[in-house]
Amino acid sequence: MLYSRYTGQELGSNARIAVIANDAIGNFAIATVILAKVREKYPQSTRFLINGSRTAEFARGMEDLAEFVSVWGNDPSTIDPGIRVDHTINLEMTAGAKVLAGILASEGGMVTGPCIAPDLRGDFAFQSDARGDLWRDKEWISPEITSKFSFLNSGYIGEIFCRLAYLEGEVPSYHIPQSPPPFPTPPVVFSTSASLTDKLWVSDHWIRLAQKLNHLGFQVGLVGAAPSLNKHFWHGAEDDERLILEGGVEDLRGKLTLPRVVGALGAAKLVVSIDNGIMHLALSTGRAVVGLFRNGIHRLWAPPIPSLRMAIPEPGQDVSTIPYGEIEDLCLGVLE
Repeated sequence: MLYSRYTGQELGSNARIAVIANDAIGNFAIATVILAKVREKYPQSTRFLINGSRTAEFARGMEDLAEFVSVWGNDPSTIDPGIRVDHTINLEMTAGAKVLAGILASEGGMVTGPCIAPDLRGDFAFQSDARGDLWRDKEWISPEITSKFSFLNSGYIGEIFCRLAYLEGEVPSYHIPQSPPPFPTPPVVFSTSASLTDKLWVSDHWIRLAQKLNHLGFQVGLVGAAPSLNKHFWHGAEDDERLILEGGVEDLRGKLTLPRVVGALGAAKLVVSIDNGIMHLALSTGRAVVGLFRNGIHRLWAPPIPSLRMAIPEPGQDVSTIPYGEIEDLCLGVLE
């Protein structure tokens, strides 16, 4: 039986609902927002998260899931997750995610988001309503997005995905499992590496900030992937080595599981991070975060919560142009 577009139909209290998200930490964090909203609307539903090996450490702590299905990072021949559902919510535009959405919905289910067409010839057309128009829109970072789409109160991606899935009401916060680290961690935590070079701040600024905080009596720790992985997949690995040596920073990279990273962030007085996955983990704890965002991207990826202090470059400029003094002032405003 062919699948169809979901346009807000009632699914029934015992519906089987899957959310597909990339296993980059930020994407995983957004998926927890959607799952929390699904749980709120359908508390008796059976919920699945289709994710991958990078975030699989969180699976045991997600007790309200029927299953955490790890797909990304596996052999493509194993793409069939072995389940079928009533409603598939796909948050990703990749070809693999589109095919997977079709597989999950293939037995007469409904689908939200990008999906392969039932005949496998191209993409499945989005519905002809305002939500479909938003899926087709290419300017999600536009400051006019709320005037273009009256059902949005903000341009935050968590709200956008909730509304695209016809989930109304207050947008939940992140629901990310955490556990305490096995040793004491510093009161200030930095996260400095990124997937894109235009997200990076100046290495000398990080060192200067660490030295300043150390002088004030605040030990600083650095979290992130283990150095061997960091060099492979992210930018800033060489700068991290300088930061540790010259900034007097405790190296926590690769020494904690992801739930324990969240625990360390939650125990800190302050987290300073560029716009990466670690920042979203920190925001899930409610601790104060100074976040360095690219201009425009902040409208999409910054959750509207009071614990976040944003720093944004001028339009058209990279994060590297954010002045040192602006970040120091934001940090001291939290710590003093």
